[in-house]
Amino acid sequence: RDLHSFPTRRSSDLLTAGSAQADGLTVDGVTMNAGTEKNVQIVLTQDAAKYAAFQFDLVLPAGLTMQSGELVTAQTGDMTQSLKAMADGSQRFVGYSPTLATAKAGAVVTLVLKADKKAETGSYSLLLKNIVLSDADGNKTKPTDVTAQARVAPPVKVTAKSITRSYGEGNGQLAFEVSECYTEGEPTVSCEATAASPVGSYAIVTGKGSLMADTVTLVNGTLTVTPAKLKVVAQSYTRKQGEENPEFEVTYEGFVNDETAEALTKLPTVQCAATAESAVGTYDITASGAESGNYDISYTPGKLTVTKAD
Repeated sequence: RDLHSFPTRRSSDLLTAGSAQADGLTVDGVTMNAGTEKNVQIVLTQDAAKYAAFQFDLVLPAGLTMQSGELVTAQTGDMTQSLKAMADGSQRFVGYSPTLATAKAGAVVTLVLKADKKAETGSYSLLLKNIVLSDADGNKTKPTDVTAQARVAPPVKVTAKSITRSYGEGNGQLAFEVSECYTEGEPTVSCEATAASPVGSYAIVTGKGSLMADTVTLVNGTLTVTPAKLKVVAQSYTRKQGEENPEFEVTYEGFVNDETAEALTKLPTVQCAATAESAVGTYDITASGAESGNYDISYTPGKLTVTKAD
């Protein structure tokens, strides 16, 4: 049915336009991705709650279709609805109250629109025409046509930025890039690696988070943890000719995470060419052979100084 058959308390032509006024219907703009659905609201504006019926024809561009249209019952009381396809391809929506109850101002209809999977990116016009408002006494108003923009956007793509850091360092602020971000909100980005995580590769995982996008493509990044720099320093010593060499020791520079030599899978060995019979002079003390998957190890030699015997 349409408003031509809506009951009134006095005889009149339901499609007779009234004088220009602020009362009417508006349609929300919308942004969506190809192949997705989005709710769109039709809003009734009026100075007072006085309309017991309303009608509009929705004209959609190629690429967009209406999946359904439902009254917002909290706003429209005991109203019922009808929906039918018109000869020009538009969809006629009629909401009316059999008891002549009036609708409240605000959202009165929720439409579900769908963008075709092959819909081209761009802006489209949503048109409401043949708008008719009728109050309980049979007074009718025909507001002017209204339009809104529907934007079809490509899918949002969230890409985490890959980073490299040394063992023992924090991850810092994980970064991401968002392509074609037309909506509010932010994605999430996280990584399970901590400063104590061993050398290796870890996924930097992206999530939709609070992005108000219908379709989001998530691309993870990679956190690469490289060995920390560790220096093994051989200590220097002095002894007299004829004496045995002391027990050579080393110190370490560069341990992280409060680690000590116990973190090494293999301790270094320390060597010196000098013997008790070696002549007075200076000899290198060298360290080598330390192993650890989390450290890049370098060595600094010490010196053994042999002085004259008493």
